[in-house]
Amino acid sequence: MPKLLSCELIAYVETTPLSRIIFMVLISAFVLVCLSFSGLGAGFALGPVAGFSDANVAGPIVANTTWTLAGSPYVVSADVLVIVDVSLTIEPGVVVRFANGTSIIVDGSLVARGNPSQMITFTSNASSPAPGDWGGIRTRTGGHIDEIDWVTIEYSSGGIQGSADSFNVSQCFFHQNNVGVSGSNVKLTYCTFEENVCGVDVTNLVITDSRFFGNANGIIGSGTVRNSNVWNNSAGGIIILGSVTDCSIYGNGGSGVSADSVTDCSAYDNVGYGISANSVINCLAFNNSGDGIIPNPKSTLPSSSVINCSVYDNEGNGIGGSGVVINCSISGNGSNGVVANQIFNSVIFDNKGVGTSLGSSGVVLSGCSIYSNLAGGVEIFPDREVGIPTASLEQTTIRDNLFGVLISCIPRGPNPNPRGQGRYVTISNCSITHNLQNGIMTDESGGVEIDLSLRVLNTTVDSNGKFGISLNTTVINPEDGVVYKAVYLPINEVSGCTISNNEVGALGHFGSVKGSNIINNSEIGLDVFSASGGINGNNIYRNGIYNIRNNILFGQDVNASQNWWGTTNRTLIEAYIYDYYEDYNLSRVVVEPFLTSPIPEFPLAPAAPSGFPIEPIYLYILTALAIIITVGAVAFIVRRKKKPPEEAKSPQI
Repeated sequence: MPKLLSCELIAYVETTPLSRIIFMVLISAFVLVCLSFSGLGAGFALGPVAGFSDANVAGPIVANTTWTLAGSPYVVSADVLVIVDVSLTIEPGVVVRFANGTSIIVDGSLVARGNPSQMITFTSNASSPAPGDWGGIRTRTGGHIDEIDWVTIEYSSGGIQGSADSFNVSQCFFHQNNVGVSGSNVKLTYCTFEENVCGVDVTNLVITDSRFFGNANGIIGSGTVRNSNVWNNSAGGIIILGSVTDCSIYGNGGSGVSADSVTDCSAYDNVGYGISANSVINCLAFNNSGDGIIPNPKSTLPSSSVINCSVYDNEGNGIGGSGVVINCSISGNGSNGVVANQIFNSVIFDNKGVGTSLGSSGVVLSGCSIYSNLAGGVEIFPDREVGIPTASLEQTTIRDNLFGVLISCIPRGPNPNPRGQGRYVTISNCSITHNLQNGIMTDESGGVEIDLSLRVLNTTVDSNGKFGISLNTTVINPEDGVVYKAVYLPINEVSGCTISNNEVGALGHFGSVKGSNIINNSEIGLDVFSASGGINGNNIYRNGIYNIRNNILFGQDVNASQNWWGTTNRTLIEAYIYDYYEDYNLSRVVVEPFLTSPIPEFPLAPAAPSGFPIEPIYLYILTALAIIITVGAVAFIVRRKKKPPEEAKSPQI
């Protein structure tokens, strides 16, 4: 300072009382600042001063404190501790930068309330920030976050870490953290999680109206997720114990969603399965690389069900291993349509595997339509344990598959049940038609006798490529000598059925065959290996080679009385039966007494005259000839009447 100016200033201060006061205040402030920078002022708590930038904060906050926009940005140089019964409030627009590894620890309370135009930001102080640069915002027992709204949290290790006390997070953006939110008891609303290693890893979470994309894992933990979108996460979408409702889960590099229950959701284009849950209701699962829907083995629910869902074009099974499936549409999947124990009122079609694979206990298939499945219609794997209920297929249409119904008899361990315990596969009120191979069959996997039998009741088995029903021991095709191996699964009962237009109507060990219509099979109506209950009260006729071919050895005649054979001519009836009279090693088929007209329950073609059986084409030809002859005769008579009589000639004299 120039000498003249210094002298003038001193003279001014000495002569002016007010100036003396101002001068002393300035000197005192200068001394305090010097002390604080020299370290001699330790113990003084100085807040950031307006107009200064990059205010350092560290250590305990012992009194209610506000970090203001005017003091922003704040740099956390060491852990900040909000002690018990103390509150830290952060104003809208504040930026808080964290040095490496530092955190805010809340034993008291924290309020960080931004707004749409002034979001609060918690970020790294590194020049080249990366996930995990700083610790996070962590509450401990007794501490709580009163509110976090309109906040961005990025580049942290733990993001927000909750404790035993619940807190709300709303309208926040989590970006490139190791974990966006972790801990327990967190409610998230209208939040976005992008490019985190894990978006959320929380027990007892509630997530509503939020978005998760570009993370490794989207959501992990337990609780509920509602009305949220989870997509393009590289390792997986949602894995929780709890419920997921009204969500879209798609394009995830791992699987879509795993939960106890999933309702009103769409899961598609995921690399693994679409949905894994024990309760799935009103969902879409399609275009997933694995199965569309599978049970969750870690679920707290005791059994699995899939209701009112559409499951299609998945590369694996449509539904893989559910307990119960109700009112679903399953189509175009790369493997089986449905693997389940019970299926009701569902449509299953165009799958590359079988339509449905049923087993192993309490099997029911009811009210379904199963068609055009590449590897077959229905597989049944009966359980071999004592006391397992019988399998039931009812009121179901099975058509245009490789096969209709396959009852697997592959041994799966010890067989404790003695025969005759009343265990059945019952097929009733079904339509099994136009399948490429057989209508109903066993697998050809060995000669094992099992404790199970089949009942077919009030069912149509029509126009299948080979057998209508085929359940038997070894059979040799007489044309090419090929051995057809099947398993001894007895057909306990065939009743009220129509078995028609197959190559062979039914082949196997029969109990009873009654009240059925067995006609128009191109080779054989019934290929019989036993018939302990008799073959009675049926319409059996117009089968191409034999109405009945008997394979039972001599000594046990077959009771085949009270049937309509399409004729009353005994010679013609016998001509269509293969038994003792064609091979003396076989037993006889006893046909008398036989019916003289068809069973009235069946709308059959008119019976042929007793002279010889007449096919429909011949009836048409004979009818046409009769009409032609009748018309010709009438025309001749009319012409004859119109011609004038010739005059009588007088004898010549």
